[in-house]
Amino acid sequence: MTYEEFLKRYEFDTQDQKALLGAGGFGSVYKAFDTVQKRFVAIKVAEVKHEKFNLLYEKQIVDELDSHENVARYGNCYRFQFMPVRYDFAVLNFFQEGNLADVLKKYALTIAQKQQILEGILKGVGHLHKHHIIHRDMKPQNVLMDKQGDNWIPKVTDFGLSKLADTNTRSVENSSIGLSIAYAAPEQIQNREIRHNVDLWAVGIIAYQMFVGDLPFDAARSMSQESWNLEVSKLIVKGKVSDKISQIPEPFRTIIKKCLLPDNTKRVQKAEELLAILGPSVSQNTQKRPADEENTIRMDEPFSNLKELTGRADGYYKLAESKSGFEKEQALRDAVKVYQEILRVDPSNRHANERIESCKQLLSQKAAIQLPSKKMVLLAASAIFGIGLLYFFYWKYNAKKELTWAKSAFFSKILPADSLQTYQQIYQVLDKYAGTLAMDDTTNNLLGTFYQWGRGGAIGSYEKAMDYYERADDYEWAKYNIACLHFNGKGTRKNFETALEYFEDAYDQKQLVGAAECLGYIYEEGGYGVTRDYALAKNWYEKAVAANSSYAQFELGRMYQMGLGMPVNESRAKYYYGQAAAQGNWNAQQSLNSMNSRRNSAYTASVSPFQSTAKPKSTRPKSNAGAFWEKVGSELFKQAARK
Repeated sequence: MTYEEFLKRYEFDTQDQKALLGAGGFGSVYKAFDTVQKRFVAIKVAEVKHEKFNLLYEKQIVDELDSHENVARYGNCYRFQFMPVRYDFAVLNFFQEGNLADVLKKYALTIAQKQQILEGILKGVGHLHKHHIIHRDMKPQNVLMDKQGDNWIPKVTDFGLSKLADTNTRSVENSSIGLSIAYAAPEQIQNREIRHNVDLWAVGIIAYQMFVGDLPFDAARSMSQESWNLEVSKLIVKGKVSDKISQIPEPFRTIIKKCLLPDNTKRVQKAEELLAILGPSVSQNTQKRPADEENTIRMDEPFSNLKELTGRADGYYKLAESKSGFEKEQALRDAVKVYQEILRVDPSNRHANERIESCKQLLSQKAAIQLPSKKMVLLAASAIFGIGLLYFFYWKYNAKKELTWAKSAFFSKILPADSLQTYQQIYQVLDKYAGTLAMDDTTNNLLGTFYQWGRGGAIGSYEKAMDYYERADDYEWAKYNIACLHFNGKGTRKNFETALEYFEDAYDQKQLVGAAECLGYIYEEGGYGVTRDYALAKNWYEKAVAANSSYAQFELGRMYQMGLGMPVNESRAKYYYGQAAAQGNWNAQQSLNSMNSRRNSAYTASVSPFQSTAKPKSTRPKSNAGAFWEKVGSELFKQAARK
């Protein structure tokens, strides 16, 4: 199927925000209309960035599984080439309710419904583990929700990070590509080997969220995403769950505790163990209603729902009593929202009506503020300014001290045994001061390299790397790194023209050998906005050769051998090949061997490309006297050699 045929069958607009169902690290999902089957479907679109982590690979995993009610399946997956990138378009069933994250926002679920959802998730995960598949990215956004009457049927999806485990081993190699920190297990964060129960850790997080409404490991949302990730990672590794877990009823509390053990050898190993704790299936215990009771109002589930909601709302109300200012106001507003949810179920609920009025009165009250005198205001302002100034200098001193250590540690020789821990410490310091006045060109460039290579705990991102390189673009190494990203097409479209400008600036500032090598390559190959120019290529290679670059020596030898932009000159080719081979350049040695095998001439191999290769003129025959002294000299040389 061509891309035009695909768009003709599946009607959707990627520019329409209403059609966008969700977006994440592995693509975006759109609502589309299938004009052949006359139904709505979901289209997942993702760029093919990895040979393994892509939608075709994801579909292959699901296709090899037996069909299961709690595992989402794909229809078809198509791959289309848009130079210079490729995209996968996968077709899925469209679920009106969205995913579990959407359902938790829209509905106040009963305990029975939560049990039903948790049971379905465990069955789906257990089915994957039975086929030796580790999902590795379990979270509410990756659980689609199918609603059939009052029943919720969760369907595990998004296998973009899945790993196929060896049946003979209990663990597999870890990877942090696209990892969702909030749901990641300690072994994922610490880059240790993972087991199947890494998914059960995430199920424990999901179950906690369903009952509490928050994450068990969380940090202030006011901080940057990178800082939040770092703080949450520390809490996860420690494994200290929030005290709110005591609010969760049994047997769910026991299930969550068994899932959230940091040591994966002590953590629950199989989903079936948790299903046994959960008890009999809700659907099995639910008898079919008689025909004359179809419209009868059943009070057992709404009653449990109201009891749970009332407890949550009263909790916010009591929290407001112990807080002040913004925190008190926020707690009261949260209480009002939950009390209003109670009234949607039971409009005549007296307790909820009274508490809403009480919350509104407290929110409308404004404490009387006595305005201070002008003198007091000036004194207070002066004091605050002085304290702020002292704090600024103290902060700047500490920042300079820590960043100096980070730079010296990075550029020093780090032992392999210490490299992981040291790089993590360096990244933590750089991330702490990212975007502040304390950062200079060197540290911004350094932080860019951490994001480019995903080092020290930084999540690999060419976009962030480019951002920090551009903040330091007066620094020659930052210019060089920007040029390399454009040169290789990482995080941006491949563009030799832009790369050329940055490489030239970097060389002008510091005569960077790598910049000269890349400039030689750009002019030798041409393309991507640059016209091929062998003369300029030779000029840049010669500048790199002056700094003893074996790569440039080899390339100059190749140009002389093949006559690229100049007459063929084998003696000069051999000369440059010889220089590169002496530095261990394997390609140069092979080229030199090939040339010598064709023309076995020791003289040609040793001649410099700048020496004359003309044959010497004939000389007069030697006299007898010359022959005599030559013989004497030869005998003396032989005697000395024997001694």
